[in-house]
Amino acid sequence: MLLNNMVGVDEVDEDLEAEVSEECSKYGVVTRVLVHCDTQGYQSDVSVKIFVQFSHPSETLAAVASLNGRYFAGRSISAQVYDQTLFNNSDLSH
Repeated sequence: MLLNNMVGVDEVDEDLEAEVSEECSKYGVVTRVLVHCDTQGYQSDVSVKIFVQFSHPSETLAAVASLNGRYFAGRSISAQVYDQTLFNNSDLSH
C-alpha cells in the first residue's frame, strides 16, 4: 500500500515507521514499512511516500478502503494499492 500526504518532509523522524506500523496493524499483519522522500523532478518540493506491506492482499485492501480520504493531522491521506513487483524491485517512483 502507498500512503501519500500523510506527513510533510519536516515530520519524518525515526519513530514514523513504527507509528505507521502500529496504526496499520489494525488491518492485518504489517511485514514492512518504508518511508521514502521523493523529489518531484526539478522542483524543490519533496513528497513523503509511505509504503506499507501486509502479509496478505486482503489486509492491504482493507487498509486502503479505511485510510483513503481519512484526515490525519489536518491532511487528507491518499491510500492506494502499490504494484508488488515495483515495490520488490525498489521502484518507488510511481
